Amino acid sequence: MTRIAILLLTASSIFSVAPRQSGSSASLPDGRNMTMPAVLSGQSPDLSSGSVTAGEVDVETVVSAAGTVTHMRVSRSTDQTGVLDRALVEELRNWRFQPAKNSSGPMASLVLMRFAVTKPSSGAPNVDARVATVDYVPGPERWTPPAGGGVGASGPPSMPGNGVQWPSVIREIKPSYTPDAMRAKVMGQVELEVIVASDGTVAAARVTKSLDSTYGLDRAALVAARYWFFKPGMRNGVAVPTTVGLVLEFRLH
Repeated sequence: MTRIAILLLTASSIFSVAPRQSGSSASLPDGRNMTMPAVLSGQSPDLSSGSVTAGEVDVETVVSAAGTVTHMRVSRSTDQTGVLDRALVEELRNWRFQPAKNSSGPMASLVLMRFAVTKPSSGAPNVDARVATVDYVPGPERWTPPAGGGVGASGPPSMPGNGVQWPSVIREIKPSYTPDAMRAKVMGQVELEVIVASDGTVAAARVTKSLDSTYGLDRAALVAARYWFFKPGMRNGVAVPTTVGLVLEFRLH
């Protein structure tokens, strides 16, 4: 299986941010400081449709260095119909942010937009939005086919080749060293097998070659891989789930 090798020192700088007020700052995993993103403009979606119910929706949102939204993924939702999810995501595309900044200037960031929608007894639904922390946790080890008979609902993920185009990386997340691993001076590579879903997200990941299960670097690699985003693999012009390998390298300066 061909692997996509990404070195720790060259991976993109996209990080989670804490809840904030405009102008607050935080430390990045590599020790640098950044001024975190703030919403400059954004409207609530039209929720006048009677089919929209009250609920809570979390949307992982990549904010570019220009303050535009470049990618979104619904990570949690109480909406069983999908109507509320689609309405929020569609409107969020048009939001503008004051981008995150570090000493080098504006930078891309990963934020969690948390929406709470309530429906009063009369009038339009109320939408409350806030920026919250993205919890970095590993994804599942096994791939679960999507429900509803969509793409990839039956059969295993495809291997690139034989008519299946390779997925290509759009967003990389740099794995973080654990303090214990730094003190132990553990360096090397963690090899992973990941399932890239038809929407470009990582649906599952497992370690195929361990570096460190004692001090947490294997887990750090799984956490990072969970938040990569790809242009999905294609077969006959249709996006399909694919199996690819990732190699994440940990190296001390």
